[in-house]
Amino acid sequence: MLPKATVSPSSSSLRLREPSSCAASKATSPIDLLLLCTFSYRFCSPSISNHGDMVDTLLMILGFVGTVGDGLAIPTFFMFPCVIFNDMGQGSIEVVNENVIYLVYLAGCSFLASFMEGYCWSRTGERQASRMQAREVITSITSNSLVIQDRLSEKVPNFIMNYATFVGCYAGGFSMMWRLALVGSPTAMLLVIPSIMHGRILIELAQKMRREYQKAGTVVEQCVSSIRTVYSFVEEECTIAKFSATLDDSVKLGLR
Repeated sequence: MLPKATVSPSSSSLRLREPSSCAASKATSPIDLLLLCTFSYRFCSPSISNHGDMVDTLLMILGFVGTVGDGLAIPTFFMFPCVIFNDMGQGSIEVVNENVIYLVYLAGCSFLASFMEGYCWSRTGERQASRMQAREVITSITSNSLVIQDRLSEKVPNFIMNYATFVGCYAGGFSMMWRLALVGSPTAMLLVIPSIMHGRILIELAQKMRREYQKAGTVVEQCVSSIRTVYSFVEEECTIAKFSATLDDSVKLGLR
């Protein structure tokens, strides 16, 4: 139930009670994102699994396979030109033609994997978001369903694809020239550590923006729920001033 407006006994001004606590949204870790793509996501993420069925599970599994294939297509594509150039140096045209056919097969598999990635994740995101909006007709739930749809349709497949590309490149490097790959592997920390720091900063910034906008939304909800009281005490300007004051902190974090 939304907090109602109360009138202070010492003065005739309207005083809106602040919410007791604001539930901060938890940051989604990479492990949680991977759990969304397995059979066990029903037990690890009940808030999403409640709106998914077996078709969504199948779509997420096919999307996971397609995303991994799309991520591994890049390092695999780099391995074939190496073999082709070596065969061209040896003067064997027949072997070069065979490897070119393999490149055509790789392009076809990459196209199929990209299609599975784009279609399956987008489809399951739309299905779960529409089912959530149909069951929970609340403004906050509707906005959260759009966030979940964005994560399932874009964020999760991008994370899995980039992770598969990262692992596949190092696996291909160690399989071809493990000494050179071993020498260059410490430089991976120069990519991982800044990425983790950048991700944490963005998550904290998003949480702060969410809390500030929730404060402004709380003021509006309190005013609308007690619109007769606000009108009776002629507190329209006071409410507008309070709403504007709550938006000042959000302006510092960025406009949306």
